[in-house]
Amino acid sequence: MGVALACAGLLACASSLGCVASTWDAAAWARSRPELAGRPIGRLGDATPYLLAADDTLHLFLCRWPGVAPIRTALPPDASSEEEALLRRAIEAWERVVPGLRFEIVDAADAPLRIVFREDAREGARTAAVCRAVPPFDAEEALDATLVAAEIRLQRQGRDAWGRPRVLSREELVGVAAHELGHALGLQGHARAGASVMRLEAASVRRVGARLLDGGVLDEEAVRALYALPSGARVGRRALAPGATVTPDAIARRALGAGERVAYLRLGDSSLRVSWGPDSHFVYYLRHPVELVSEKRDFLQSLSAPPRPVPKVQPMSGSISRAFASRFAAGATSPSVFNTIER
Repeated sequence: MGVALACAGLLACASSLGCVASTWDAAAWARSRPELAGRPIGRLGDATPYLLAADDTLHLFLCRWPGVAPIRTALPPDASSEEEALLRRAIEAWERVVPGLRFEIVDAADAPLRIVFREDAREGARTAAVCRAVPPFDAEEALDATLVAAEIRLQRQGRDAWGRPRVLSREELVGVAAHELGHALGLQGHARAGASVMRLEAASVRRVGARLLDGGVLDEEAVRALYALPSGARVGRRALAPGATVTPDAIARRALGAGERVAYLRLGDSSLRVSWGPDSHFVYYLRHPVELVSEKRDFLQSLSAPPRPVPKVQPMSGSISRAFASRFAAGATSPSVFNTIER
């Protein structure tokens, strides 16, 4: 996701609710959740659930980091002392939002959550948050799913009214970092109203940044509600037309036959990428996930899958493959996880 301060074309997006439309009736759903009894949920209904397609069913669920340990986080290695202080301010603000939520600043090699400055990236801040889901997916309760990796790509410059580059102010950098951290914590999509840092509008994000620099706090009821729920909490399931999931089911069977037992989902505003294992050979995409959840788009209109690849002539040895898979399962990240970030 790119906020207005660093993303061309955001004003057009902000003026139309189509790109930030509410996707599901969270208020009605929350009434059936004992964890949310008596608890405000804010704009949780504006969040986009994660989606998995299997056996002619579309499964919708929420995904967050496990709450039993600090989130190991790496700051940009090239950050100045002032930039690092501003990023820490945004991190500390989120720690005050959710009881028990903690970040631990570590080296990049040990960090499933990474923050980087990318001057050569596509214009705008971007976040990729990866949810690990383990079949079966048809259980009545929560799926076995949790966030395992995230990368936040920030830029130091925005654009003025004439499209010319300019350095972000301190308020803007803190606001943008706090916004992207919200996505990295599992809140995909954008708040349509209120004073949330998850609003898409530049002025709103800037105001939140200024408030944090003045010693204020974030008021993010939706994220508190998310972390009161078990990760993988099922939002709903939708029956699809017979044969609709032939392609995802075939990809899953090939992956399981190759020994891949876990699906990794990267959800953005424009697409959802589902891959089995760290190898991208077993992958499909769902375009426009917000429209798919709100039933404004047919499943088969959203589905796309790359052609089946030609097998490699010299695959990696079994020992190397197993070592790579075990490192990924333990929290190490593969560069392929973050390819084509589409937020």
